Amino acid sequence: MLHSGSANLTRCRSVFSVTKLANIIIEALALKQISVSGVLQGNPLQLVHGTLWTIKYEFDCYLIVALLGLAGLLSPALRFPALAAVAATLAVAMAIHLPTIDYGIGALLISSPDKWPDLFPFFFAGASFYLFRGYIPKSLTIFVVSLATIVVSFMFGGAYWALLFCGTYIVLFVSLSLAGNVKLFGRRVDLSYGVYLYGWPIQQMLLFYSGMKLSPIPLFGCSILLSCLAAWISWSLVERPCLTLVRHRI
Repeated sequence: MLHSGSANLTRCRSVFSVTKLANIIIEALALKQISVSGVLQGNPLQLVHGTLWTIKYEFDCYLIVALLGLAGLLSPALRFPALAAVAATLAVAMAIHLPTIDYGIGALLISSPDKWPDLFPFFFAGASFYLFRGYIPKSLTIFVVSLATIVVSFMFGGAYWALLFCGTYIVLFVSLSLAGNVKLFGRRVDLSYGVYLYGWPIQQMLLFYSGMKLSPIPLFGCSILLSCLAAWISWSLVERPCLTLVRHRI
């Protein structure tokens, strides 16, 4: 028992040493896939945070939407040609292979262009479904056909396009079918973003400090509880106050 406690203390010092913690913070602020040499040794993946990098792409999509809105291109009369122009631009980007920018000032300012054709279409597919929600029926038949299309695409090819269109419909169909206000202590909470942010590092730490002894089911149970707790703290102290501030400013 004493040896186990000493080993865990050594691991803790390894993860949170000043130099390595500074590197982790720098990469987190740059919204990179955080991997620091000598940290989480023994884990299958030595990534402190493996999903943080996607936020930069999401943020850039929000900027594009904001620019389209400021230009008046999201009005009912112009939204279809505007989204068609976005789709055409992404199609050209797929054909010409955009450059990779993963270092320097450019990497801090924008997401790497080489991934735009792969990731941006999913964001704008969801945005298009929202803008044209009045014309898209919520149909069980379409849901089943979409699901079947995705299954077939995994067997014979074309999964990307099936997931882009049919997958978007399925996600929205399910979310709208199960929509409801989650409340904790009588107040509405939204833990989705917090679970997304904190789930990966919590799972990595559980694996690390357990000495890789947690099997998938206990790991899932422990990580979902801790992730929801972290998400609730984040929602209460950061997200909800910020949303309240924004609503008061509008």
